[in-house]
Amino acid sequence: LNPNNTVQLVVYSCQKVQDCSTCKGLDSTFQCTWCLSRRECSLTNRCSLSDQVQEDKCSEPGPVINKIYPLVGPVQGGTLLTLEGVDLSIKFSDIRNITVGGIICELQETGYKVSTRVTCNTREVQMPFGGRVMLSSVNGRTEYLADEFQYQEASITNVLPRIVLKTGGTNITITGEQLNMGTSLQVTLAGYPCDITSQGETIVCQTTPVEVDSGGQLEGPASVTIDQAVYSFKTASFIYIDIPDVNSVKPIESIVEGGINMTFTGNRGFTSITSAQIYLVDTSDRKTRLSDNAQCYPVTNDIFVVCNSPKLYSSIDIPDTGKLANIFWVLEDSYEALLSGYTVYVYPNPTINLDNMADLSVAAGEPIFIRGNYFDRVQGIEVILSYEDQTASCAELEVFGQIITCVLPDLLATPPTEDTVSRRRRASDSDSDSKSTIKKDFEITVKLGNYQSDPIKAEFIQEVPVEANIIGIVGACVAGGVVVLILMAAVCLLHKRRLQQKKQFKHLMFHEMEKIEIRLAEECKQVFTELQTDLADLNSDFSPATIPYHSFDEYALKILFPGQEDYPVLHDPPDIASYEDSLTVFEKLVKQEQFLLTLVETLDSQRQVSKRDKSNIAALMIVSLMDDMSYTTLILRRLLSKLITDTVTSDLRRVKLLLRRSEHITEKYLSNWLTFNFYSFLRDSAGQPLYVLYRAIKQQIEKGPVDYITGNARYALHEKNLLSKITDFKKLNVMVYLEDDPYLNDTAHTPLKSCQVSLLSCDTISQAKGKIIDAMYRTVPDSLKPTPNDVDVDWKKAGSSSSLRLVDMLHPTQVSSLRLVDMLHPTQDGWKQLDTLGSLNIDDQAVFQCIPRQSPPPFMSQSGGAPSCNSLLREIDSGRVWHLEREVDTDGDGKGMTGVKTVPEVFLTRLSATKIPLQKFVDDLFNVIFTPNEGITSLPPCIKYLMDFLDSEAARLQIVDPEVLHTWKNNALPLRYWISIIKSPDVVFDVRKNNNIDSCLSVIAQTFIDATYYEDMMIDKTSQSSRLLYCKEIPTYKQHVREFYGEIQTCRPVGEAEVESAFTKNKTNTAIVRRSALYELFNYSCRFSEEVREALMDKGLTDLADQFVGIADNGLEHSDSTRFDLVKV
Repeated sequence: LNPNNTVQLVVYSCQKVQDCSTCKGLDSTFQCTWCLSRRECSLTNRCSLSDQVQEDKCSEPGPVINKIYPLVGPVQGGTLLTLEGVDLSIKFSDIRNITVGGIICELQETGYKVSTRVTCNTREVQMPFGGRVMLSSVNGRTEYLADEFQYQEASITNVLPRIVLKTGGTNITITGEQLNMGTSLQVTLAGYPCDITSQGETIVCQTTPVEVDSGGQLEGPASVTIDQAVYSFKTASFIYIDIPDVNSVKPIESIVEGGINMTFTGNRGFTSITSAQIYLVDTSDRKTRLSDNAQCYPVTNDIFVVCNSPKLYSSIDIPDTGKLANIFWVLEDSYEALLSGYTVYVYPNPTINLDNMADLSVAAGEPIFIRGNYFDRVQGIEVILSYEDQTASCAELEVFGQIITCVLPDLLATPPTEDTVSRRRRASDSDSDSKSTIKKDFEITVKLGNYQSDPIKAEFIQEVPVEANIIGIVGACVAGGVVVLILMAAVCLLHKRRLQQKKQFKHLMFHEMEKIEIRLAEECKQVFTELQTDLADLNSDFSPATIPYHSFDEYALKILFPGQEDYPVLHDPPDIASYEDSLTVFEKLVKQEQFLLTLVETLDSQRQVSKRDKSNIAALMIVSLMDDMSYTTLILRRLLSKLITDTVTSDLRRVKLLLRRSEHITEKYLSNWLTFNFYSFLRDSAGQPLYVLYRAIKQQIEKGPVDYITGNARYALHEKNLLSKITDFKKLNVMVYLEDDPYLNDTAHTPLKSCQVSLLSCDTISQAKGKIIDAMYRTVPDSLKPTPNDVDVDWKKAGSSSSLRLVDMLHPTQVSSLRLVDMLHPTQDGWKQLDTLGSLNIDDQAVFQCIPRQSPPPFMSQSGGAPSCNSLLREIDSGRVWHLEREVDTDGDGKGMTGVKTVPEVFLTRLSATKIPLQKFVDDLFNVIFTPNEGITSLPPCIKYLMDFLDSEAARLQIVDPEVLHTWKNNALPLRYWISIIKSPDVVFDVRKNNNIDSCLSVIAQTFIDATYYEDMMIDKTSQSSRLLYCKEIPTYKQHVREFYGEIQTCRPVGEAEVESAFTKNKTNTAIVRRSALYELFNYSCRFSEEVREALMDKGLTDLADQFVGIADNGLEHSDSTRFDLVKV
C-alpha cells in the first residue's frame, strides 16, 4: 500500500513485445521468453523448452538498422550518431563496435535503449568523405545501406549585423555552408554566447548582455562550434558597443493619440540598434505607465533615430496645460532604460469648432478658416482635402493660435471633357451660356500624428468657359459684343477686386482677433513655457551626500524647545551637589509608572500652567526618559488611553478634535515621541525629497523678479505673495571669481573658486550678492555661508582694466538697498525707486570679483549728488522707497502703508505656473510619507505601534464610525508631525527660510492636510486660489492615505522593545544631558508639591507621596535658580 492506501500493480503482457532482444532483456520476474518457431515473445510455460532461445543473444533474424541520424558531421568528429533498429542487442555490453566508413565510432551508454537504439561519438578524420555505418554485436553484424554518413567541412560566409548593443536581444543572422550538420551547435560573438533561435542552412541567434565600458566597445571574432569543430568568420570582427548617448530630443511635445515623429539625436552608434521602441511613464511615479510601446523607424543614420510618440491610455486624464511624462527606451526588445534628463509634454488632441463650418462653399484660392483648440501646442498639423478618391493639400497652410488657415487649391487642375462640362452645366443652377459653374463635393480632415478629425463636408465652386450651342450667336457676339465684353470685363474685374478685398479683410480680421486673444493669454503662456525647461539645474549639482542635515541633538532640541538660543539641557545643572540626593530619589520616582502618570495629570490640571509650560514639561519628560524608550513608550500608551477615555466619555462632540490641538501635556508628549523616533527615517528616506522640494521652491521663486522691499514675487503658490505688476526683465549669465574666504574655517566645506551665476536684470545688488553666495557656496550649510553684508563685489567692465565696486550704502544692521553709486531715482509723488542691475547697464556675460569685506563701506557725501546714509535711511523709513511695485498709500501722506494689495486675475495663472514644475517634487514627498518605495515595512516601527494602539482604543470604547478612527490617525501622525516638518524644514536641515518659501510650504502643507480629511472638501469659486491649485490632486492623495492606513493594519504587531531598538541609533553620541532635564522637571514638580502630594494620597499611593514630600522642600530651596526662562510659572 502506498501513502494514499491504494494498491499499485504492474501488469505486463509478453505478447506485446515485438522483437527477441527486448523480450530477452525483460526482468526474469515477468517469465517471458522468445519462441523461435512462432517468432514471438510469450510466457515461459507456453513455449516448449526446445523452442526457447537458450543463450543471451538473438541471432535470428539478427540485428537490423532502420535509421541513422544525423547524416552529416564535421571532420573534426564529436558528432553524436544515433542508430535505431531492431534486435541491436539485449544489453549495452553486447555491442562490440560501430564503424563509420571503417573508422571506429566511440560507444555512448547514455543514449542506449535495449534492442532499438545505440549512440556513439564520431572520431576526427583527415578529410571529407562518406561511408557506411556498420554495427557488430553478439546478435550478429549489420550494415545501414540506405544512406552514407558524410564527413564535411563547414564555413561562414557572412554575419549580420556585426555591430550591436551591449544590452543583448539583437537577432544575429549567420550564413554559410554545411552549417546544418552535427548534433550540437554553439555560437560565440567576441567571446560571449549567442542564444540559438533557429538552425538550418542559416543560423539565427540572439545576443546576450555583455559588459562594455561606458562609451567604449568590445571586439572579437564571431565563431560557430559544431560538435568538436570551431569555425570563425575571418572577414571582419564582431563588435559590442555601449548604449548610444542621446543629446537632444525634438520635438518634446506630443498629443494623446501620439504619432508625432520625435528625433533622438546623439553622437554615434544608432545604426547598431535593430529594434527600438519608446513608452511614457508618469514623472511623479515612474512605475506608472502612461502608454504602450511605440515603434521607432528602422535606423538608417548613425547619429539619430526617429520614433513615433506613443498613444496614451484612454484612462489617463490630460489637463489643458498638458501633462509631463518621462521617456523610456526599449532596445532590442530586452533592455529598458529611462532617458534621463528628457521629458515630453503631452497635450490633449486637437478639437474643431463646427459652428461656422456648415454649408461651406469655397472657390480655388479662397481661404478656409478652421477654428478649434490645441492647434498650436504641437507642430506638424496637416489639412487633407479628399474628393473623388483623390487627396490634395492646401495651397497655403498657416496655424495661428487656435485658427488654421487653409488656402484652397484648384481641385480641377485637369480640364474636364465637353461631355462632362455639358452634364455639369445642366445640373448646375447657372443660366449663363458663356460660363458654367461646376460644383464638387469634398471633405476636409485635420490630421496631427495619429489623430485625424471627423471629415467636414464642403463644396468646391469653379466657373469654367464652354462653347456656345448656336453658331449664329457667335457671329452676332463677334460683331456687337466686343464693347459689351469690355464693359463686362471691367465690371467683373472691379467686382472681383472688391471680393478679394473683402476676403482679405475677413482674413486679416480673423488674424487680428486671434492676435488679441493671444495677447490676452500671453501672460499665461509665458509663465507656462518659461518655467518648464530649466529644472535640470536642480539635479546637476545635487547629491544625497550634500544634504545639510542637522545632528540629532540640533533636530530634537529645535522641535522640543522652539525659539531657544541656549538649551539648558546641553549643560550640567549648577550646584548639583546641594540637591544630588533629592534628584536621585526623584529619578527613581519618575521611573514609577503610577507616580509619573499622577504627576502629569496634576500639572496638566493646574490653571497656572500655560500651554508653553505644558510644552516644556512634555519636552523635559521625553529627555529625562530617553535612556529607556520602552518605558517612555509605555507612559505614552497610558497617557493616551486616559486622554481618549476622558474625551469620549465627557463630550462626544469633541471626539474628532482628539489629538488635533495641544491643550494637554499628553499631546505634546506624543509629538516629542514621534520626533525622537522619526530621525532615522528622515535621514534614510524622507529627508531627501523634502530637501529637494525646498531647493526647487527656492530656485523657482528666484527665476523671476522678487521685490526687495515687499518680498512679493512673480512666482508663488499664494496670491498674497504675488507681484501685482508685470516686470520686464532678462536673464544675465555672469562669471564670478572668489578670493580666499576668511569666514569659512571648515575644511569639509569648500566654496567654488569660480562659476557662472544666473542673475536677473531686475535684481538689486543685495539680491545679486545673495545669488552669488548661494552659487559659490552651494555645498556649504547656510549657517556657515557669509551674508551679503560680509562680502563685496567688484564689477570688471569690459574693455577697461579698472573695476567698479558694488557697495552697500546702508549700515549692515539696517534693511538696505545695494547699488553701484547708489542713487535713488526720484519719481512722481515723491516716490524713489531702487537701482537694479539693468538700470546700472550690467549686461550678460559680465565678470564679477567676490571679495571678503575688510571694513564697513564709506558713506557717500551729498556733494556728488548721491544721498548720504542718513538721508537714505530716512527715505526707507518714510515708506516712499520702492523696487518693483509700490504699496497702496491709503492715508495720502506716505507714512502709513496700510492698503491691501489687489492682484489682477490674469496674474493668478502664475500660481499654476509655479505649481506645475514643483508638482513632481510634491508627489515624491507625498509618496515617501504615505506610499514608500521600499514598502510599508520600511517605515519606523513607531507608526505601526501607534496605529494599532488607536485601533485597539476604538474597539475598547466601541467606536464604530470609521471617520472617527481615520481622524484620530490623521491627528496623531500627519497633522502632529509631518505638517510641522514640511512647514519648517529648517529644523531638519541647516537652511535659511524666507517668507516666500514659507508661504509656498504652507500651501503644500495645507494640501497634505486636505488630503487626510475623511470627507471630500467643498471646492467652489469662492475657495482660496491656493486651495484650488491642488483640487485635482487631492482625490488621488486621499486614496493613497486610505490605502496607507489599510496596509499598516495588515503588518505584524510591534512592541515597545522594537520601538526602542529602532530609536537606539538616533541617540548615539548625544550631547543632551538627561540630568539637566530631570532637574528642570523636578523644579516644576516642587512648585506644585502640595497638589501632587494630594493627588498621590487620593490614589492610595501613600509611600510615593511620602518620598516626594521628603525631597520637595530641597527642590523649592533651589527652584529660584532655574536656568529655563520659559518654564517659570
